[in-house]
Amino acid sequence: MYRTFNEDYELQSGICLAITDGMLKKSSKVADHCMHYALSDSHVKDLQEKCDHTHDECCELCTDMSSVIDDLEQIVIDGTFPSEEMKTEYLHDFQSCKEKVFQWKQHVLRTVSQEQAKHLVLENLLPNEIFIVMDWAMKFLPWFDREKQTDFYGKKGINWHVSVVLSRGIDMKINTDCYVHLFDSIPQGWYAVASIIESLLNCIKSKDETKDTVYLRSDNASCYHCGPLMAAIPEISQRTGINISRYDFSEAQSGKDICDRRTAPMKIHAKRFGNEGNNITTAEELKRALESYSGIMNTHVYVAEVDFSAQTMKKCSIPNINMYNNFSFEIGGLRMWQAYDVGIGVFISSRDLKKMSNGKQDETNLKILEMPKVTRKGKSKIRPRKSLKRKHSETNNEKERNETGDVEDNIEEINEENTEENAASHEQMNETDDYTCGECGLTFVSLHEYNIHQDIGNHKIRHADRVKTFWSSKCTNIKESMTSVFSKATDDDQTPQSKTQCSLHSGWSLKGRRMNKRFSIAVKDYLLNLFMEGEQTGRKYTPTEASKKIRAVRDENGNRLFSPEEWLSSQQVQGLFSRFVNQSGKIPKEESDDELNDAIIEITRQENELELIHSICQ
Repeated sequence: MYRTFNEDYELQSGICLAITDGMLKKSSKVADHCMHYALSDSHVKDLQEKCDHTHDECCELCTDMSSVIDDLEQIVIDGTFPSEEMKTEYLHDFQSCKEKVFQWKQHVLRTVSQEQAKHLVLENLLPNEIFIVMDWAMKFLPWFDREKQTDFYGKKGINWHVSVVLSRGIDMKINTDCYVHLFDSIPQGWYAVASIIESLLNCIKSKDETKDTVYLRSDNASCYHCGPLMAAIPEISQRTGINISRYDFSEAQSGKDICDRRTAPMKIHAKRFGNEGNNITTAEELKRALESYSGIMNTHVYVAEVDFSAQTMKKCSIPNINMYNNFSFEIGGLRMWQAYDVGIGVFISSRDLKKMSNGKQDETNLKILEMPKVTRKGKSKIRPRKSLKRKHSETNNEKERNETGDVEDNIEEINEENTEENAASHEQMNETDDYTCGECGLTFVSLHEYNIHQDIGNHKIRHADRVKTFWSSKCTNIKESMTSVFSKATDDDQTPQSKTQCSLHSGWSLKGRRMNKRFSIAVKDYLLNLFMEGEQTGRKYTPTEASKKIRAVRDENGNRLFSPEEWLSSQQVQGLFSRFVNQSGKIPKEESDDELNDAIIEITRQENELELIHSICQ
C-alpha cells in the first residue's frame, strides 16, 4: 500500500513517499525514516531503542511537505480578509488540518512497524506453529425471500466471528483454513472471544497433535485489546495444550485484510442461496446457506452458543493497556511493547497480573450446536473457460430437427472453429502466468498460489502502469524545471542536509495520551437547548448543523458568542448528544392548549360523521 511505483520513478503519494516499506528503516540518520527513533518512548526506559548515530540528515520530500505547510500557514496569516473573525476562523481550520496531516503521517509509520510483526512471523513459521488472524465480521442482517415492510425495520443481525489459520505443511508451503463461528445474538465482548479461541485451539489440536505454538493477531477492538483477555490467555494455553506465544494488534484500518477476503465470498455465497427463495433468519439457516453447493473451500462453519454462566473473571485492569500493541506471554508473566521490536518491553509478573484481576478464568465451555458438515479441500487450478458451443436437447422432435437442421449444421461448424481457437488460447494461458498481483506485479500459475501470496501480503516490488509512470515523469520534469529556475536564488540560503537540525522529538510517531478536555458550561448549555428544542419540535439538529451553529451564533451586540477555543467538532457534538439521551431519556413533547383543543374538535367531528353514517344506513 505504501510503496514506490517502480525503481526508476518514485512519486510522492499522500504525505510523503518516504513513509514506505522501502525507505523506512530501523536505523537511519533521517529522523522521519528512523523507526527506532520515531517509536521510542522517551519517558520509559524499557520502551526505548538507543540510536548509535545522530539524526542530522533530512529527506527532501519530507522537508518539502513541511515547507509547503508552513508557507500555507504564512499565507493565511499575512492574507487580507473581509473581517478579523473570518481570518480567525481560517487559522483555526488550518491548524486543525495541519494536525490531522501529522497524525496521518504517524499512522502510516506505525502501520509499517506493525506489519513487520506479521511478515516476520510468517517467514519464520515452523510446521508445528500456526498463525491466526481474527475479526468480527459485520452482522449479517436476516434475509427473507418474501418480506413485509413491517419486518424490514428493527432487524437483529446474526453475529459471526471469522478466524483464518495459516500453517505450514511438510513441504513448508503456507496453507490457510477459515473457521467461522455463528451466534444468534450475543454481546461481542472479551469473554466471547476467549471462548472462541479456546474452542478453536481444541479443534486444531484434535486434528493435528503436532501443533503446539500459536501467534494471534487482530484489530484494536475493545473485545480483543483488553486486560481480561490478556489475563485469560495463559490459562487457555494450559488447557488446550497449544502455547499462545504472542498477540500482536494491527494498526487501525490495516492488518485484517485476510479476514475481509474470506468474508466477501461468504456473503456472496449466502446471497446466492437467499435469491433462490430461501430464508436466512437464524444462525442455523446462515450455516445451511454457507454450506450450500458443497460449501466454500477450506471453510469450517460452526453454530455455537457462549456459556456466560462459566465466566469467573469479571475485570482485569492493566494500566494503560491501550497504549501497548504487542504482547508476549512468557513463563513468568506478560511482556508488552508500544511498537514492535522497540525496547525490551514492560514486564508484568504473573503474581502482579493476578492482583490486577478479580479471579482466574476457568474453562469457557463454548457450546457447539452444529458442527461443519461440508468442507471442500484442495488447490484451485487453471481451468479452461467454457466453450460457447451450446448443447442441443435430445428431446426435440423430428419435425423441429428437420426445420432447423441446416441452421444447426452451420452453428456446429462455427462452434467447432471457436472451440479450436479457444483450445489454442487455453494452451497459451497455461504456458504463461495468468494470475498477476496488482500490488507488486508478481505472476502465479495457480489461483491457490496467488491467494497465498495475497494472504501473506509481502509485496516487495511494485510495477507502475502507464498512467502512474506518465504522471510520475511529468511531476519529475516539473520539479527539475522549477529547481533550475530557483536554484540561483536559493543557493545562498540553503544549508547542507548533513547539517540540518532535527525538529522531531524521540517517539514522535507514538500515540499520544488522550487528554480529557472539559467543555465550557456555556457551550454545554447551548447544545442542551438545541437538543431539547429538537426533541420538542421534532426538527432535530444533526451534529454537523450544531457544530456550525456554535461558530455562527452571536450575542446581542453582534459579537461571536463562543471563541475558537470553545468550538466543537461534529464528533464531539455527537458524543455530547448521546450523553444527553442517556441522562434524560426520551423527553415528552409538550403540547399547548390550542393543540389540545384542535384534537378535541377533530375527534368530535369524526364522531358526528360516524353517527350520520349510521343514521343514513338505518
